Amino acid sequence: MGAVIDLGYCLELLYAEHIRVVLDAYNVLKKAYELSGRPLPPNRYSAHSGVLLLRYLNCAVIENLHKLQSADALRPFDTIRGIFIEGCELYPNVGFRDKNDIQICVRNPNCIKGLFIPGKEFYWPPIPENKNRLVV
Repeated sequence: MGAVIDLGYCLELLYAEHIRVVLDAYNVLKKAYELSGRPLPPNRYSAHSGVLLLRYLNCAVIENLHKLQSADALRPFDTIRGIFIEGCELYPNVGFRDKNDIQICVRNPNCIKGLFIPGKEFYWPPIPENKNRLVV
């Protein structure tokens, strides 16, 4: 199954200004946890694969970012897109890994414009042309 997604107002985790917003949200969250005497929720590796899959801290930071946006009456993000560099190096001293992936989180369900089955020639509902459309 595939989806056609209009990213709308997207928190792009490849843009420096958006990375700073995430870092600010982390710092606010860290301070709140310190004041409460509780530890931050950790990201954890999967016991089966050894891959960093359980991203509790990432989730808490992003949720905090959305709370801060709302508290400041700022426009909420419709989607979030980020790259995850994972796995083993393809060869020594290289940035390429064997399990890199790009993930999208859709917070606004109105951004999902259609669903399709790969290899089929139909989309439902029909998809209008849009330069910010992403087919996944």
